[in-house]
Amino acid sequence: MTSLESRHQKRPYLIERHSSGKGYVVTRPGTGSTVKISERLIATTSARLALGPVQYRSVSSTVAVERGVMAVLAETLAIVHDDVERTYAIT
Repeated sequence: MTSLESRHQKRPYLIERHSSGKGYVVTRPGTGSTVKISERLIATTSARLALGPVQYRSVSSTVAVERGVMAVLAETLAIVHDDVERTYAIT
């Protein structure tokens, strides 16, 4: 289980592997709300990052999903956040 927080409002999230072993689940501890992240979304985002910077909110309009995808990718890639340009990129 990994802890992360939203970039803007600094809200906490927990991310863990889905019980099926496919994808991940992101949970907001305060509310208990959850969202699932598919392996396909992670692979698609990784491929997009390989081509160049990706704009914030172009991965998902849901903050928890976007932060979860970036947290999973950050385990194997050097992801940088540019808050001025509002992009994610691989260094």
